[in-house]
Amino acid sequence: MKNPQSEVIWKGRIHIGDEPGIHGDACYSGLCAEFPVTLRPMPGQSPPPPPQVVFHLEANDVEIFAGYPGHAVIVWGYEADPPAGPFKWKQVLLQQANLTGKSLKLPVPNIGAYRFLSIQVRADTTFAAGYYDDFVLRRLSLESTTHYASFGFQLEA
Repeated sequence: MKNPQSEVIWKGRIHIGDEPGIHGDACYSGLCAEFPVTLRPMPGQSPPPPPQVVFHLEANDVEIFAGYPGHAVIVWGYEADPPAGPFKWKQVLLQQANLTGKSLKLPVPNIGAYRFLSIQVRADTTFAAGYYDDFVLRRLSLESTTHYASFGFQLEA
C-alpha cells in the first residue's frame, strides 16, 4: 500500500519560462507544463471519510516581483459529458492558486469523485514578453490520508 501521508507523484526538472537553455540541465517546456494524475481512494475505508487532498508543488528559481500575481497553478478534473456525446469528456476547474516561491501546497476541497486530474503550471505573463520569470519545476507530491495518486491517466485492467 502507498504511503497515506506524503507521496511523490512526479520528480524531475522542467524549465518553464521564455528563455530556452538558461537551465541547461532541465527539459524546456515553454510557458506551461501539465501533469496528468490518477487519484484513487485508499482501500478499506468504510464508510469513506471526507476527502483530504493537498497537492504539493516544488520549484527552483521562482522570482516574483512586487505587484505581480505569480505563476498560475490550476487543478482540473475530468468527467464524462453525456450531453455532448457518449464518448465526450469535459475539463472542470477544481482549484487555482499562484506559485510565488519555491513551494506551494494546494488543497483541493471539492475533489468529489474525480479520478482523473491534471495539475497545470503556467508562467506569469502579466508583464512584458522577454522579462518572464524562468524557473524549474522539481517535484509534485500528494499529501492525503484518504487518497493515493499515480502519474498519468491509469485505466483499470
